[in-house]
Amino acid sequence: MASTKLTALPSATSLAGSDLIYVVEGGVSKSITKDVFISQLTLEKRTSDYAANATNSGRVWTRTDTGEVKTIAERITSPSGSWSAGGALSAAARYQAAFGLQGDAVSAGGAEAVTQSINTTQEYNGTSWSAGNNMAAGRDQAAGSSQTKSTGFLAGGRNSSNTDLASSEEFDGTNYTAGGNLSTARYESPSVGDTSDAKIIGGVSGASTFLSSVEDYDGTNWSAGTAATAVVAYSKGSAGTTSDCIVLRGLIGSGSYSTGTYEWNGTSWSAGGAITNAYSWNYVCGPTRATGFYAGGYDGTTRATAESYDGTSWSAEASLSQQRYSVGGAGTQTAATFFGGNDSGGGGLLSSTEEFTASGTTVYELKTFTLT
Repeated sequence: MASTKLTALPSATSLAGSDLIYVVEGGVSKSITKDVFISQLTLEKRTSDYAANATNSGRVWTRTDTGEVKTIAERITSPSGSWSAGGALSAAARYQAAFGLQGDAVSAGGAEAVTQSINTTQEYNGTSWSAGNNMAAGRDQAAGSSQTKSTGFLAGGRNSSNTDLASSEEFDGTNYTAGGNLSTARYESPSVGDTSDAKIIGGVSGASTFLSSVEDYDGTNWSAGTAATAVVAYSKGSAGTTSDCIVLRGLIGSGSYSTGTYEWNGTSWSAGGAITNAYSWNYVCGPTRATGFYAGGYDGTTRATAESYDGTSWSAEASLSQQRYSVGGAGTQTAATFFGGNDSGGGGLLSSTEEFTASGTTVYELKTFTLT
């Protein structure tokens, strides 16, 4: 790899000398000031031959001998925010799949009545919803994810006859095309990824068979993945990627709600931080495992709760204005959109949208990884 030796700290990391930088090295976390960080980095440049990679605004350093890379990444800690009203869906719906970001989201399928699965799409531009192209099949309670609207997918779900579906569809931002079929038809499954690399976890088969099985998607075919430790169902979405994510367990049996979560590290599942209250029918979103966010839910009572995850534990956030479950959600921990669902009466469908915007303390992480 061609590179040039770094001789000065890039101006892009312009912080006050006393500003704290959150440093993660060898799994150990500590906070140091910018001045100390610069002095350590300067020493590191002299002794380890780090070089600047001009393709990333000077924030990445690489070693030509080992391929090791260090980069400063920004994130917001202890976000706190508030909800505001967004534009209403064109038609009230629940059980929809969702993907995208706060100001560029998709609500796909769902149900507009107790037994009416729909194949319609609604697209959000941050202000209002408009009709998109239809899916090939009407489906509700389908898995769906992607942080990018143009790489969203849906898999499984149920139709208006309450038949479990194994089919999947891929959305390119305008049109749907058929994807591969799941090995096991299922509904109400958490999922993560996009049209080229996806994972669907657990769910329900038939009337009441709760699943722990996992299926992985390579952009063409679904294949068996490593099963979760126990059943996961009735909690949609997830935070992270197909190699590093967290899912909420949700409803784990008839009338049995769980506070549990599972984390996937690319190799195995393990217990993650527990949510504060045992809910199902909420929606989880977030680009990384350590920046998860969920809102809404049901435990016999419809909830307006919202919580954020820092990779270890969940913290309470401002509650939704409207209690809701079976909701759609998209976005990040600091900028999320939740829409539709059931109201607190348990039967009425909602068309309203709520947007969460958070502020907090910006910290800087020194990340180390190796190019392959």
